[in-house]
Amino acid sequence: MKNITRSLCGLALLTLTAGALAQPAQPYPSRPVRFVIGFPAGGPTDAAGRIMAQALAQPLGQTVIIDNRPGADGAIGAELVAKATPDGHTLLLGSNSNIAGVPAMRKTPPYDAVADFVPITFVAWNSLLMVINPGVPVKTVAELISHACANLLLPHVREGRLRALAALTRKRIRPAPEVPTIVEAGIANFSIYGWFALFAPAKTPTAVIDRLDRDVNAILKRADIQDQFNKIGFEMGGPTSRPELAAFVKEQLGAWDAAAREAGIEKQ
Repeated sequence: MKNITRSLCGLALLTLTAGALAQPAQPYPSRPVRFVIGFPAGGPTDAAGRIMAQALAQPLGQTVIIDNRPGADGAIGAELVAKATPDGHTLLLGSNSNIAGVPAMRKTPPYDAVADFVPITFVAWNSLLMVINPGVPVKTVAELISHACANLLLPHVREGRLRALAALTRKRIRPAPEVPTIVEAGIANFSIYGWFALFAPAKTPTAVIDRLDRDVNAILKRADIQDQFNKIGFEMGGPTSRPELAAFVKEQLGAWDAAAREAGIEKQ
């Protein structure tokens, strides 16, 4: 009788265990998704995040909340995401500043830009321009350098319309194709550009990353989204796959680190 009882108990336990294992995983997302931005509201990263958040809410079926965590060149927000539960509900809209700049400038950054994040998708480039007050009597970068040297004086940008001298990017920007690049303007081996990409904490399930990658890329291909990005000076296009984005991040880390060493900047 005892053997029969033990057998029945064992069978019941096995059935319960099998039933528990057979339960489907909780659907993603199961609650609002948070976009952490390491910069104040109103800046370029915030602008990009709000465009994406509004559009992404529909395919995800959940509200996408912007969580601004400014400070320390974006490191505060990035550290928060690096330590967040890796379930896809807390994401980082990272940039060249907190992903590449912070590791290049600090001896002990609060996170590992490669090990602590999973790259999801590249978002956009941030177009940068060199501008002056139109009252300054120069029309090219070379003239600006000469004028500054002759007067030991750098002109201040005041309120009013600005004159664009050069785009501090690798190629001419779509919103202002008439503006030459800094290299075309005569300054060789010089390029400054911002970029944005979406990251999740390390160990986030692959199925969640796949879902986000698919939905975000679908949004970025929409003409209305591209129009909104272009209006605020953003360039679309970049690494087109997660492996390419991961390689791009490593390349940027190396480039920023090399630039800091060449400039004689000591890590703090």
